Amino acid sequence: MSIKSTLSLSIFTLLFSSSFAQTDTVFFNADWSKSNNQIHDYYRVIKVSDDAVLINDFYKNGVKQMTGQIKNTKEALEKAQNGEATDDYAVGVFKYFNQDESVYLMINHDPKLEEMLDSAKLANVEGDSLSYETTFYADGGVNQEGLFTSMGQRHGKISKRLKSGKLISEIEYNRGVQDGKEIYYFPNGQILTSTEYKMGVKHGDKLRYNSDGELKSSKRFENGDLQKPTKE
Repeated sequence: MSIKSTLSLSIFTLLFSSSFAQTDTVFFNADWSKSNNQIHDYYRVIKVSDDAVLINDFYKNGVKQMTGQIKNTKEALEKAQNGEATDDYAVGVFKYFNQDESVYLMINHDPKLEEMLDSAKLANVEGDSLSYETTFYADGGVNQEGLFTSMGQRHGKISKRLKSGKLISEIEYNRGVQDGKEIYYFPNGQILTSTEYKMGVKHGDKLRYNSDGELKSSKRFENGDLQKPTKE
């Protein structure tokens, strides 16, 4: 390595070290109650800068379990140190890892909400925070993705996929309650069923197709009550 490269690396290391000046390590039991370095299931390395707190969680064997960043406030730091939920202070992407270091969950706390929800549904979560969550199969393929409220409620369209990557369903929610379309797909991508919901009950058309896209049956619901089928 040249003198110039060595100097650049030293300056970068110094800048990074100074940007996260304070470092703390906390140990936790399986239920995320505080423990000690002799008896623990997880440990958390907290690095504090002027405007952010970087959190890296590890399994007991040293494999990373989670990484993410939160705002640097007194309340946020105390929650992080005590193993409490920090969703309300989260910034950017949080990644969660299996013991084999594969990602099983990724949460984006800064989604472009206007691209995911219409204005009516955005109004329904006024005063609440939303995050875009993606769960993964063990091989790294996407299993499920969509928006969730800070209370863990599905909101907007939730998509699920097979291990092959093919889309299997798209279901719309309003604060954890089905509201909108519920669509299931054949493996070839054609729609199997399409059902309309209104705040948890079937309201509208339920359509069933064959794998060639031909309509096989059509039923109409009003507030959960089946009306006369239009096609059987």
